[in-house]
Amino acid sequence: MIFIASKNNNNLINENKIGYDNLVFLENFCNLTKYNEESNNILILQNLKINKKGFLEYYDYFLEEFFITVPVSLVIANKKTKKLIEICNYYKVPVIKI
Repeated sequence: MIFIASKNNNNLINENKIGYDNLVFLENFCNLTKYNEESNNILILQNLKINKKGFLEYYDYFLEEFFITVPVSLVIANKKTKKLIEICNYYKVPVIKI
């Protein structure tokens, strides 16, 4: 499963109304529990700021909440912060900056 978190998700969701079974555009984190049985999940963070406490802007959630709810195998981000690296290291998840 691929999860995309972006400050522009509304545009992405509207452009991709065709259903992709393995692609989830995150609107909020409330619906994540239905994916906790999935494996090999990839989280893509696009244009999101993560503050020193691990809080994701535009989502009102902590990044760590995602890791606790859904098993993540890889994080791909276009901004790599110390907190992102710290959280990924704690959960032993590789992070790639693109």
